[in-house]
Amino acid sequence: MLPATLKLQHPLTQWRPPSLRRFRWLWQTTLTVAMVMGFSLGLYADVQSLGFTLGKTDYKTVTQQAPSLKDGGINKYSNGKMLKGMSKQFKIQGLKDTLFIFDKQEKLAVIMMTFNKHQFDTVFGYLKSKYALQSKRIPFVGSKRAVFKKEDVKIKMNAPHLSFDMDVMYLTDKFDRDYKRIQRLEQRQKNKREQSQF
Repeated sequence: MLPATLKLQHPLTQWRPPSLRRFRWLWQTTLTVAMVMGFSLGLYADVQSLGFTLGKTDYKTVTQQAPSLKDGGINKYSNGKMLKGMSKQFKIQGLKDTLFIFDKQEKLAVIMMTFNKHQFDTVFGYLKSKYALQSKRIPFVGSKRAVFKKEDVKIKMNAPHLSFDMDVMYLTDKFDRDYKRIQRLEQRQKNKREQSQF
């Protein structure tokens, strides 16, 4: 029979309970991974407004859920249909008007809402709690602007100084790029026309 000291030194008999430090490290690592995964899931979640999802909800769905909206023609930036007006389902205090713009595949590309200007701070707070703030200009007196971002959607707030209204616009990055491209093209054409007069 082996001495007791040799038995204690055998690899199978040398188990020791994990140290508190190791437990703490494992717990912190697990918690960090869980937080990162949770943040990622939230970051890549769909962007919704008024119950509709940017880039996914189609024209037919909006007309079915908000039948009082009226035809707004074809948008020159997206070449898609537009709907405008108000609906009873849009239960937001101070909301005065809405505009929905679709792309050529009839997917929702823009939601623009018009509010009373005095609600800027309230709406800004709502958006800041949900989306990443990219830029802001909020003077005590003057025009106020803010831009938020989530995945491939921007949310822009614009409250002109001499207006009683403000606009909140949800738009896809693709629509934003098309809008800026056409604006630049129109500006160049305008400059050429003016130049030809001299």
